[in-house]
Amino acid sequence: MPRPKSRTSDEIAAAAVALLERDGHAALSMRSLARELGMSVMALYRYVSDRDDLERLVAEYVLSSLSSSVGEGHWTAQVVELVERVRSAAQAHPEAIPLLLRHRHDSRSSIRWIERMLGVLAEAGFEGTGRVVAQRAIVDYLVGAIQSQHLSALSGPGTAVMAQLRDEEFPYLSQTAGIARGVSPDEEFRRGLMSVLAGLVSEWRPSADGHLIAISGLPGVGKTSVAAALVARTGAVHLSIDVVEEAILACGLPSGWQAGVAAYEAARAMAELNLRTGRRVVVDAVNDSEPARQTWRTAASVTGAALDFVHLVIADPREHERRLGGRDRGLAFVGEPTWADVQRRRAEFAAWTDDTVELDTSVRAADEVAAALAAQLGW
Repeated sequence: MPRPKSRTSDEIAAAAVALLERDGHAALSMRSLARELGMSVMALYRYVSDRDDLERLVAEYVLSSLSSSVGEGHWTAQVVELVERVRSAAQAHPEAIPLLLRHRHDSRSSIRWIERMLGVLAEAGFEGTGRVVAQRAIVDYLVGAIQSQHLSALSGPGTAVMAQLRDEEFPYLSQTAGIARGVSPDEEFRRGLMSVLAGLVSEWRPSADGHLIAISGLPGVGKTSVAAALVARTGAVHLSIDVVEEAILACGLPSGWQAGVAAYEAARAMAELNLRTGRRVVVDAVNDSEPARQTWRTAASVTGAALDFVHLVIADPREHERRLGGRDRGLAFVGEPTWADVQRRRAEFAAWTDDTVELDTSVRAADEVAAALAAQLGW
């Protein structure tokens, strides 16, 4: 009768992970693990049949906490949530990364993760070949990014060497490498993933005719900058209420609420003109009242276009005040509001009755916010 095993599979795997993290991937062997556990190599074979079996055990152990549940957000947010979990597991055990990548298809936790990812894509409208390509593109990016950041991080010596190349011979490489040294691993990963998702949407999901995006928020939160960055990424039409109002006032018309209403109505007419041709339109305005928001509901309704409200905020009041104080848009007639003006409008800002995409622009550049927004909107 075989002797009962004195160790559990988790204990064997935990010892292997400890060995990996202390001595590196090359140090893992049946002999070294047996020594780590205080047993003979022959005794270890009662738990794992060979090195390959040991690697599978380690991969399953590291990935065992991988949850396949997702929140109720937009499908792109769900993809990000799933992908970040794998990256976090890999970052927690960097020396196990080669084993995770090699044996990810042997892990039940990994298989459940893949199934959930495919479910998210299916629910988002990806079908057939489109779903295959989307799944592969996301996983390929995840695997490549994990390997790249593990083996050749932007903060590593390779980037430093390239940054010091002669500008005369390698101007783009040396300049780009210099910039890359200041990009954090989290920013590199997140923005790369958002670019992949935006590309998948553009390539594989059917686009609806006409789509109106109303970027809203208090003065100084970055509406025009984000709108401009979104338009640059997508080729949409950009309408800015303050620019339209500036043109109205420059013609000699009196300032006041009438000029503001006229600017909204002029922008609505231009939005409808473009929406009827199936174009995407991005309009930036404070949109702090129900009548202002109704302008865009009407434009979407009469043209049959989709409508999304985006609400930009700056969570830190001090940062908001700082940005506002340093702003000069060159609008001689519209001018720049004071911090007191913004505080007044904040107090009067009507509660939203529409579903909105809310984004904090405190710590992210406009193009990064635009990339996240494009992915969430399916652009």
